[in-house]
Amino acid sequence: MSFNPCTETFRITRPAFTSTSGPLSSNLINTAPELAPHTLFTTSDDNASEPLTIHVFRDSSVLEVFVNGGRTAISTRLYATEENLGIRFFVDEDEDVGDGDGCDDGISSKSELIYAQVWDGIGT
Repeated sequence: MSFNPCTETFRITRPAFTSTSGPLSSNLINTAPELAPHTLFTTSDDNASEPLTIHVFRDSSVLEVFVNGGRTAISTRLYATEENLGIRFFVDEDEDVGDGDGCDDGISSKSELIYAQVWDGIGT
């Protein structure tokens, strides 16, 4: 999952499905990225942008993502083995473009991971 503030786009990149036989052959499974528009609001007082909040729920092959309190919601399917799925948090900034926020807009902003919580305990 990623968010691009320049294009105001939230993206889910799904893992490729590699089966070549059986009822779910790879040519029948759509693994194209899921894209959704999402705008971070800016306050008029101090020109500060709201933080990006993401809540993610996965149950077997279903992935549900809610961004900023559900203002943007994406639901998709993931076809992958458990070994191919994982969670990692990172901030990737392009320091070579403009002010570091990836936009050539003259506005300076930096990304920071403030809080992350992972819970894995759904009982059967």
